[in-house]
Amino acid sequence: MTKIRQEVYKAFGQFEIRYGAKYPKSTEYLTKDKVEMLAFYNFLPRTWHIFEGQTPLNQCLQR
Repeated sequence: MTKIRQEVYKAFGQFEIRYGAKYPKSTEYLTKDKVEMLAFYNFLPRTWHIFEGQTPLNQCLQR
């Protein structure tokens, strides 16, 4: 696992600890899709720019 992915998973774990008790439903909703949400970090950082403009929201904001 790359250093960046380790940091992301660590931050996600801290999120779960910090907000899990206060917002259990929201935290559960986000953590069930953890793998899909963090799939972006499976790619090398040098390729991230390819994905950044691909979402419909980003395409609207670029116009």
